[in-house]
Amino acid sequence: MTKNKTKKITSRSWQIVLPMDFPYVEIAAKIRLISKKYYFIKHDRDIDDFGVAKKEHWHYLFTFTNSRDLSTVKNYFAEFTKENKEPYLLDNSFEKIISITGSKKYLTHFENPNKAQYNWQDVETNDEYFKDLFIEPMSKSDEFDYYVDSLLKNKQGISLEDFIYKFKSRFVQSMNSNQSFGNILRLISYYQLNHSDKSLFKENDGFTEVNGNYQNQTIQNNNDDLPF
Repeated sequence: MTKNKTKKITSRSWQIVLPMDFPYVEIAAKIRLISKKYYFIKHDRDIDDFGVAKKEHWHYLFTFTNSRDLSTVKNYFAEFTKENKEPYLLDNSFEKIISITGSKKYLTHFENPNKAQYNWQDVETNDEYFKDLFIEPMSKSDEFDYYVDSLLKNKQGISLEDFIYKFKSRFVQSMNSNQSFGNILRLISYYQLNHSDKSLFKENDGFTEVNGNYQNQTIQNNNDDLPF
């Protein structure tokens, strides 16, 4: 009779939670070395379901460039052993991460108001986009005012970088990667269209001359003019 093979536990993202009496500094150094992205934070204000303060501990979240099985990941940390030569990290020390976005937010207990709240700036990470997860959503009214302000300043010398970043909240909240990339390109084109070489411009009763052709300075807000 053929024995059923044990299914490997694999994931691209993992988390370990370390008590303060573990060699957490050395383990953090190892994670920085082997992972693509890492996120470290110490929780020192957590309360359990009975209102009792939990012991201080570290959350180490990290991702690889591709999926790794549990035995491989555990083997990366085999060098960390106790005096009796038993490893600090066992199979159950590693949590397979299903939702990396949710796990990154949970490091600060974001969207979990009943838990102790931590600042995203307390997280040590090499992920330059980590802070984008914590942009507060805008009301529709505030969003409208934000975009009107951005478009008006487009005619008043705002830099390309500042112009694009004025729209960042909309990109983060409601667009996938492909949509964001395409709309960033449209924003750049829109900006460049309205910021031609100043030496080509001269004022003339509300119109601007560009290469000998007069154009009304007012942006025509039809579907072709708007960046998205």
